[in-house]
Amino acid sequence: MSGINSADMRFSNEMLVLNSVRDGGMSRAQLAKTTGLTRAGIAFIVDQLVAKRFLCEGERFVSESTGRRSTFIEIERSNWFAIGIALTRHSCKVGFVNLLGEIVADTRVSIEEAGDPSACLSMACEKVRDLIVEHGLGKDNILGIGISMPGPVDINKGMAISSSSVWNGIPVRDIVSSYFNCPCIIKNTSIAQCLYEKNYGVGKDLSNFLYIKLGDVIGGGVVVDGRPLSGHNGFGNELGHVSVDFNGPECSCGNKGCLNLYASVPALLSRYPEAGFSSWDDIIDSVYTGNASAMKMLHDEIGMISVALTGFINIFEPDAVILGGDLAYRPQIVQTLLSETVNSHRMLRESRKIPFIIASKDDFYSLRSAAYVFLDEFYEGTFPLKGKE
Repeated sequence: MSGINSADMRFSNEMLVLNSVRDGGMSRAQLAKTTGLTRAGIAFIVDQLVAKRFLCEGERFVSESTGRRSTFIEIERSNWFAIGIALTRHSCKVGFVNLLGEIVADTRVSIEEAGDPSACLSMACEKVRDLIVEHGLGKDNILGIGISMPGPVDINKGMAISSSSVWNGIPVRDIVSSYFNCPCIIKNTSIAQCLYEKNYGVGKDLSNFLYIKLGDVIGGGVVVDGRPLSGHNGFGNELGHVSVDFNGPECSCGNKGCLNLYASVPALLSRYPEAGFSSWDDIIDSVYTGNASAMKMLHDEIGMISVALTGFINIFEPDAVILGGDLAYRPQIVQTLLSETVNSHRMLRESRKIPFIIASKDDFYSLRSAAYVFLDEFYEGTFPLKGKE
């Protein structure tokens, strides 16, 4: 076993301090107590991070215990940034955020507008580069890039590998890297949203949770011990490709009776053409008016999703289940039905009731999720800190 040199120890302590103040400012004394480092050690680290402009000194306050005036140490908002690129089936949303994940600037390019997905991505990169210049910043202010895209995604090749994806085979990471000379990390959209919920959202205080979202497909992810579960080359977490009917039709993935074939919004609508609904919102709105067809469709949907969720829950017993995407639209009845159905069928139903929580509401949800693909790695200490000593 090799020892830890002083440079590694200093970097570890710097990251410890940065992570300690992410949720709000602290005095130097509070930092020493929180981190277990000495006052002298904290003073040195803080001074270094202020010099590198990762930290700044905030407002002064009077300590109730000592009566002395102290200074809050906070994350610097105006010097270091991360680019977020959120790819969807129809567009590319791009922008950049500060170290607290706050949106500084954003824009969007549609695939239809650009002509094809590759051109859309290139156009979006050019636009975000222009935004950086407009804000008086340079490439040296960008720490890295986070990309989210519909899966499955090969994180090592930096591209989608599903024949059904509009981004299939396009070297997304290579295209982005040609515009920006900095680290670039790519994840499945659902994993990016798991990271958002864990770091910013309703999963912040949960160590283990299951995230599921409804839309054109069923997506989701699993967080275990505070970290997203990721398989070989970043694969896994394909909740939509769990079979709910082994005698069902063959899916594009090669399996039979996948949840996506029954419970995605397009699949649900196609099974009930006579109902005349065009979206999930239409169905739910009609449920609240007592429409019988809408109620039948909802109970069908709940049954399908519950079968899959119960299986996942029996595997790892999460603290909670987070419902996102269309499931978060007027969610009370969906939340109640899923909770009742799953909690009455899961193996450990007598021990406790697993809560079903609605995902965070954020106008920049997808973009911030994408940016956090990088920021999560940054705060984990994957990359060295920029800046002069």
